[in-house]
Amino acid sequence: MGTPSIESAPSDHQVDMGREPKFIIKPKIHHSVVFDKYLGFHSIFLIIAGILQAIQGNVNGELSKTLGGGFAAWLSFCIGFVILLVYFLVESKGGTTIQWRTLFKQAPWWCWMGGLVGSMFVLLITLIIPYRGSAVTNGIPICVQLISSVIYDHFGILGLQTRRLSLLRLSGSLLMVGGILMVSLG
Repeated sequence: MGTPSIESAPSDHQVDMGREPKFIIKPKIHHSVVFDKYLGFHSIFLIIAGILQAIQGNVNGELSKTLGGGFAAWLSFCIGFVILLVYFLVESKGGTTIQWRTLFKQAPWWCWMGGLVGSMFVLLITLIIPYRGSAVTNGIPICVQLISSVIYDHFGILGLQTRRLSLLRLSGSLLMVGGILMVSLG
């Protein structure tokens, strides 16, 4: 069999997420639109994530007025580190379910950029939100994130499954740009 790979010992969550949905509803909106049974469940968590992201920017921005942007962003990551460490230790049973050597050998080089990218994002939001407000400071990155994500999906960048650009996706992206322009200029 050889050495075990990262994929050979997925967590229960990864196994569940990797399964094909048991039923698929094909709405009459467009033939490429597919809703699976997890869409509503995942959407609830993504809505919560969006709310938390806006709160985080506002809180860090207010803290940066008093203590400086760099300290506010650093403090945010320190507190987040503690919470994520607890989650990691519970999920990985103290790190025992992770095949460390395999992970470092098989993971692509770009997988290690998450902390760098995340910290830059938090720092930039923290520095700008006191001057531009929450709607503009959160809205523009969300719009750019959507457009970038559509491009990443289309080309399968960074290991993503390819999801071709459709007229529906392009229209949604353009609507988002229009909405952000209205919020920013209003």
